[in-house]
Amino acid sequence: MLDAAQELFLSQSTAAPLDLIATRAGVGRATLFRNFPDRQALFLALLNRSLDRLETEARELRDDPDALLKLLRYCADRIFSNGPLIEYWQAMDPQNPDLQAAVARYIKVFSRPLRQAVATGRCRADLRPPDILLLSSLLSSRAIKRAKNRKALAARSWALTVAAAGLKSKG
Repeated sequence: MLDAAQELFLSQSTAAPLDLIATRAGVGRATLFRNFPDRQALFLALLNRSLDRLETEARELRDDPDALLKLLRYCADRIFSNGPLIEYWQAMDPQNPDLQAAVARYIKVFSRPLRQAVATGRCRADLRPPDILLLSSLLSSRAIKRAKNRKALAARSWALTVAAAGLKSKG
């Protein structure tokens, strides 16, 4: 169901009919609503799945001295390819406890790689885990999503993010 929802939200819009998602997933409407009582629950499930994947990526990069840079690049690639989902999550009520928990998870993923990068001089010494949200905001700018030269703006956004964080690669 999540695969079908993500595919439709990205190919059509975040307003894609939930009935169409159920059909695409090969389940009945009741099954969809039993698992996801509303659109927001479906989007939160997609967000948590994305965080699960990010945590897996972070574990795989655990001993990599460039883990921070690679994790940010991993996120940037997903931000650029999942624009409509990112916009929906950004538009959610920031006081929503589920969203707050997701944001805390996002920041936590970067804590260890950030400490390592600071300790080894691979980023600005004053960079802190909550700063990752600021860097991610730069990468997920609405101006990029709406522009005709989206690819060029995404590349420029990445370059500015790397510069702002003072990121340096070992290799």
